[in-house]
Amino acid sequence: MNIMVNNVEKPKPQDVPIIALLTDFGIQDSYVGVMKAVIWSICPTAQILDLTHHIPPQNVKRAAYVLMTALDYLPPQTIVVVVVDPGVGSTRRPVAVKLRHCTLIAPDNGVLSYVTHQHPVQKIVQLQQYILQDVSNTFHGRDIFSPAAAHLARGVSFDELGPPVERLEQLPMPSLQIHADYIEGEVIDIDRFGNVITSIGRLTWNTDDLLVLEPRFLPPPVQKMRIQPERCKVMIGEHTFNLSVTYSGVSIGQPLALINSAGQLEVAVNNGNAAATFGFAVGDAVILKLNES
Repeated sequence: MNIMVNNVEKPKPQDVPIIALLTDFGIQDSYVGVMKAVIWSICPTAQILDLTHHIPPQNVKRAAYVLMTALDYLPPQTIVVVVVDPGVGSTRRPVAVKLRHCTLIAPDNGVLSYVTHQHPVQKIVQLQQYILQDVSNTFHGRDIFSPAAAHLARGVSFDELGPPVERLEQLPMPSLQIHADYIEGEVIDIDRFGNVITSIGRLTWNTDDLLVLEPRFLPPPVQKMRIQPERCKVMIGEHTFNLSVTYSGVSIGQPLALINSAGQLEVAVNNGNAAATFGFAVGDAVILKLNES
């Protein structure tokens, strides 16, 4: 099959370009495979990285969180294609966003909010060139996002993809408020293990066994905060949890709070499911008490 595009010029391919895919398509149907076929038809040298295809259907917030936790680990100049697109075929714009170390291609529906809140945006364009000639109303992952990414990987300049865009649609930032003796947040995600992930982060352990908080979801300028973990308690509803360094810091089946691999405060059950055990859900209020004896 010959893929027709709006612009027929074929630039010289870059050396081993990487295109990362993040979608809610799952792997039961052919959607992901067809996206890859389009990419390889245009740029056969592209390496394709599957970040995940198991975002819950239409869950833009979950996709935004997953993208945020993955982005810093991608190789430089990776092209990231995000297709979680409940508004496909509507007036929402398909966009490309240039950051310092990578390029994002996605619907302009807020899915890039968390990443662009933390990483300076260099340029934004609306995708109008280097797309398939016949664009469907239901599969822009195939018809717009994949071909744009593939042509970018071949060496098309960012500015050739379409006209500039001034600003992106934004999701509301997760709740986060810092007080003298406590920090208020909310549950922003529950992973497949039932771990309850909160908006309180980014937290890191330093060499003095103190926690350092550099708030992700507050507007700049952000000030770092040092926390004594032995004085901390985590509360969700009527339940209180002690802070641990690892899951194995408590016995199997026991609950705990800890800092997860993304630097977010998390509530878990060792070898169990915290969300199911306690009935927690996304949006539940979370309190990190800082001066408990």
